[in-house]
Amino acid sequence: MQDLESGERRILGDGVSPRFSPTGHLVFTRDDTLWAVRFDTHRLDVVGEPVPLLEDVQLRVRGAAEFTFADDGTLVYVPRSAVAERRLVWVDRDGQSIPLTGERRSYIWSVLSPDGTQVAVVIGEGGDESIWIYDRQRRTRTRLSTTEGGSTPLWTPDGTRVAFERSRSVYSTPADGSGEAEALFTTRDFPVGLSSWSPDGQTLAFVEVNPATGADIWVWPGVGDPVPVMTSAADEGSAQFSPGGRWLAYGSDETGRDEV
Repeated sequence: MQDLESGERRILGDGVSPRFSPTGHLVFTRDDTLWAVRFDTHRLDVVGEPVPLLEDVQLRVRGAAEFTFADDGTLVYVPRSAVAERRLVWVDRDGQSIPLTGERRSYIWSVLSPDGTQVAVVIGEGGDESIWIYDRQRRTRTRLSTTEGGSTPLWTPDGTRVAFERSRSVYSTPADGSGEAEALFTTRDFPVGLSSWSPDGQTLAFVEVNPATGADIWVWPGVGDPVPVMTSAADEGSAQFSPGGRWLAYGSDETGRDEV
């Protein structure tokens, strides 16, 4: 809860994607479940302990939940099992769209390989997310050896491996599916999204969503634990290493609007 005039801020509790309900509750997601807790509008604080509402709510990257309220308090949401049919398309500099495949699936995230011949995509169906590699030349799709799923895949600079996040840990697995996933490091208990590898493949930049400070930029130096780079009160994200590895470009709303 933040006072827009004084700037005073305090934490109400752990969670993501909070919304006020006309019924006098604060509703949010935690551990892939929708929760509700009474909210005192005079004290501007929660009352009592949260109770679970729904487990079948569709979540986006970083934990944002697909739900909203009508004026009478009716909760409207997208079920986790719902499938949004999308297409993978290639868009050239003239704005022409060319389908990569005629197959419609619930594509959530996509990222090109360094040589542009393959695409790592996250497909979410039946409440689960899995990572697939689509070969643009062969027009084939192969599932990575991540039987427990994963999100925000990121190619290594040499194109041989794909890093991904799963259950607050970051892994790396061979892009050709020839081996098992290797654990790189464990994140803190907050949602994260992988952003960029340094050109030498030694440093990984990622975004952590902290309820106290918002979206922050962290890096993993290749060994040990991740370290913070930008953890201000503003939201920072989309961190990208420069080709030479000296610079890190990122987006921030520090000025009141999103800027690079």
